[in-house]
Amino acid sequence: MAASESNFIFLTCKRESTPLLKDEMKLRFPELRFSYSRPSFLTYKLPDAVASAEEAKSLFARAAGLHFASSLSLSLGKITGGAADEMPDLFAEFIRPRLPDALTPLGEPSAAPHRVHFWTPADPAPTPESAALTARLAEFLPPAAAEAFPFLPPRIGETVLDCAAVTPTEWHIGVHPVTGYHSRFAGGFVPLVIPTDGTSRAWMKFEEGLRWSGFPIGRGSRCADIGASPGGGSQALLARGAEVLGVDPAEMAPSVLRNPDFTHLRGKIGQLKRKLFRKTRWLIGDMNVAPNYTLDVFEELTSAPDLEIRGLLFTLKLFQTELAKNIPEFIGRVRSWGFNQVKVRQLTFNRQEVMLAALKHPFRPKRPHRGKMD
Repeated sequence: MAASESNFIFLTCKRESTPLLKDEMKLRFPELRFSYSRPSFLTYKLPDAVASAEEAKSLFARAAGLHFASSLSLSLGKITGGAADEMPDLFAEFIRPRLPDALTPLGEPSAAPHRVHFWTPADPAPTPESAALTARLAEFLPPAAAEAFPFLPPRIGETVLDCAAVTPTEWHIGVHPVTGYHSRFAGGFVPLVIPTDGTSRAWMKFEEGLRWSGFPIGRGSRCADIGASPGGGSQALLARGAEVLGVDPAEMAPSVLRNPDFTHLRGKIGQLKRKLFRKTRWLIGDMNVAPNYTLDVFEELTSAPDLEIRGLLFTLKLFQTELAKNIPEFIGRVRSWGFNQVKVRQLTFNRQEVMLAALKHPFRPKRPHRGKMD
């Protein structure tokens, strides 16, 4: 077994995003000293000054083991064994003497973890094997935690013991408090399954994005889906009871068209009269174009004098990795439109792209509205 006496953090990400995460950490957190990496997995040494610093957020980190946000986690060290079947027992020997001290930076010196997260960084999707190992590792938790261990995501404020299996015989152990949506799931992987009538992967993107954003979209919310075809994003909105305008010159899936709360505006967004969107409060979009074109479209809509947009949720395509360096500029541009809450993250079901969520809070319409919620 090998253990770290210094404080480290570890981060996991999509395999193809490993270089992007390295560049981001180097640019945004130069005080962290790079320590170790494998595809999808990085560790950094924490200076004492950073251990109590304010929240640091990463766009490309999917999960980790001390969360400053939902992406960074305190690393307790790593364990290695001669064979995979030895690892759970080595885990028990490793973790028991370290757990009380590990929780002190989290402000809970006497607390026990509420859950164990076990995953493989390169492919964090849950499997029967990872579920079985998770259950076995939970047996090594203190009794109070083990008794409360049902296979349910932990709640905000609870503590998770992390186990990232970089290889079958190399496990990195950490701990994090649950501070946001993605930190509730092992490896930050949201286990969504597309419904039987799901029309496209866009359903996965926007279902996850709506949960992550926390937008109060519900029955009667008036939404527009820009670049809607074949309708996956619209389906995620319709399932919440929203009224949706789907903008796209292409055909929509029949199951979407049959929904009485859906209206297909067939054409390109630049060809449609803005009065069609007067009641719209929420905009989503997944357009296969360069980020600045996407931003131009949403800026034109949000700045129209007769439109009152409350929130935005859309993808930004990173066709070239160099575009990731422009994300702070993209965020600043959206803030300049009057959205005071803006966040960006590469979600579980994003590919070469990130999701941006923007909200005006509190939302104050220019004129009173009656009837259904907006």
